[in-house]
Amino acid sequence: MTRSWKLTLTSTLVKYNLWTLITGDASFTDPTFTTASFVPSKVCELIITGDSGAVSIMEDAKQEVPHTIAAGTPYIKRALVNAIDLKSFSLNGADGVTVDVSITAL
Repeated sequence: MTRSWKLTLTSTLVKYNLWTLITGDASFTDPTFTTASFVPSKVCELIITGDSGAVSIMEDAKQEVPHTIAAGTPYIKRALVNAIDLKSFSLNGADGVTVDVSITAL
């Protein structure tokens, strides 16, 4: 299963939780899954690309220095099984930065 989203970070001062952004998207909120498929919180591939500006990515609360990617540069994380926890990722960017997020789950 592969899904993707285009998410907007509206404030520089806020550290956005990736899972909260995904669950807040309109395509996620269909409780019957008639127009949207199930989205697991753990995946085997995660690709984050800053569409319109640089994005800082924190993988968990213990990480002191974030990964910062330039616009158009993908951050790719892969695992052999669904072991990448989307709830542990946080994003930060300038006002109005859009982020392309793509996931693959087994």
